[in-house]
Amino acid sequence: MFHPRPFVKTRFAPQGAVACLTATSDFYYTVMFRIHAEFQLSEPPDFPFWFSPGQFTGHIILSKDATHVRDFRLFVPNHRSLNVDMEWLYGASESSNMEVDIGYIPQMELEAAGPSVPSVILDEDGNVIDSRLPSGEPLQFVFEEITWQQELSWEEAARRLEVAMYPFKKVRPDGGSGRTLRETVLESSPILALLNESFISTWSLVKELDDLQNNQEDPSHQKLASLHLEKYSFPVEMMICLPNGTVVHHINANYFLDITSVKPEDVENNVFSFSSTFEDPSTATYMQFLKEGLRRGLPLLQA
Repeated sequence: MFHPRPFVKTRFAPQGAVACLTATSDFYYTVMFRIHAEFQLSEPPDFPFWFSPGQFTGHIILSKDATHVRDFRLFVPNHRSLNVDMEWLYGASESSNMEVDIGYIPQMELEAAGPSVPSVILDEDGNVIDSRLPSGEPLQFVFEEITWQQELSWEEAARRLEVAMYPFKKVRPDGGSGRTLRETVLESSPILALLNESFISTWSLVKELDDLQNNQEDPSHQKLASLHLEKYSFPVEMMICLPNGTVVHHINANYFLDITSVKPEDVENNVFSFSSTFEDPSTATYMQFLKEGLRRGLPLLQA
């Protein structure tokens, strides 16, 4: 409904949608959902322009007999400073440049103005006791106040949906970028096991760190932001830090990709030697990065 060319199977993982049952009553369910979708704003023969909100989330309250929807809302969260990715091509060949930018949508949502009216009313045995008139006039239907018997908070449901999309976020991390990592090393079972055992995984946007660094009212956050920005290089910096913000180890994503881009001839000539435990060089290199961070950081924690 937002645009005529939506893609509910996005170009990059994690794809699709997840849902969580958050409340039940005698007659209704509340289901919270998270959807990853994007839009192609351009029309052929123009080159593609992709508009990719960070996520769509929302809820639907529907009757247990599936006859009607009591409430519905779908929206792009706007609590972060950036929430949409935009990419466009300048040409059709493999060597054509792609431009990338990120921005902020203050509001993008769909909301039901009121409950849907069922066309058929069934009794407890599933028998039709009333239906829409041949004239098309809606049924006279009274909606009673809902008394919920079991409820899950919005925050907890959102966390569960996030973990379903990103298994490495089991330790309540913040949102952010890092598509290449999410699709490779952060899907590795050994990596996830080490992260869950010894780390708290967190993502921060540079703009938000800049805002914290300039916030005169919170010196502690100023210091933490400064320590991270001091080690940051465009576009993404991976850092291992102590609780006080001290960066004990870091590596730039571009450098990481350069050293883990193995050519077929390098594999054949055994130029690289990686453990057979891992599927690819990037996973092995990331594991080495994490272990080196632990080697440097643990003595400082125990001092």
